Amino acid sequence: MGRRGRPRKYEQGRRVLSISYPESEEIYVRVLDLIAQREGLSRSELIWKVIKEHAELHLRGNPTIPLPEYNSEVDDLELELTKAELRSLLKRPIVDAWTGQMLIDDAKKALPRARRLLARTGDPELRDLIVKLTKKIKGGR
Repeated sequence: MGRRGRPRKYEQGRRVLSISYPESEEIYVRVLDLIAQREGLSRSELIWKVIKEHAELHLRGNPTIPLPEYNSEVDDLELELTKAELRSLLKRPIVDAWTGQMLIDDAKKALPRARRLLARTGDPELRDLIVKLTKKIKGGR
């Protein structure tokens, strides 16, 4: 019997063995033909349809920087507003005496957006502001 496949390691050390037998290939082809006939497609059209649907659901790239966002033109206003927000955060104390609001809470919202913008623009001033704010938060001053 021809066994193909190798044990694959998944999360938490669990091992799953994937085995494919030559006899099962005939079954796969028959199932494909039945589904294709029901869908009114050829076998290859069905396979491409399934691949396309899978790609649309699962292959969206890095979820923190979607490709349309990464490739889009940067609006100058967006860049300047982000820099102004970071400058404002740099002027604030770590904990606001009046409100008790912590700087880190607002920085957690602003920094990821600023980093995505930096990846798209490479703006040196934005880079400096991100570094300064990160140091301020880590240093606690």
